[in-house]
Amino acid sequence: MTTIATDGRTMAADTMVNAGGYFVGSHAKIVRTLAGGIAGGCGSTIDNVLFSRFMEQGGDRPTLSDRFHGLILNADGSVDWIDERWEPIRYELPAAIGSGDGYALGAMLAGASPERAVAIAAERDLHTGREIVVLGLETVG
Repeated sequence: MTTIATDGRTMAADTMVNAGGYFVGSHAKIVRTLAGGIAGGCGSTIDNVLFSRFMEQGGDRPTLSDRFHGLILNADGSVDWIDERWEPIRYELPAAIGSGDGYALGAMLAGASPERAVAIAAERDLHTGREIVVLGLETVG
């Protein structure tokens, strides 16, 4: 799976892709959205690719599997959780999703940045690893 964490200003995610219990590659799991936010998805790689493409480029909303869930860091700093049904649920900050979410959330509650929180999750969660990508909300002015 993966670990994605946000504090309402930045979002961080690992890039590990595994299948059948084996590491098979790397993939950026967070993207900038058309609406000026940042979005990241967990679950199958194909779900994440479809979700990322839609959030970046728009178009027809993809059908996602019931294994998918995502976080959307809105331009105003609020965070919504979604699943394959696309019904947003507002989350409190800090927020984390994925197989290492408990480690990441605990780390952020103890003062870690989202990037450090994902790194901490990677130390314990077998499905979190490789490079960590960090994106921040862009501010005007």
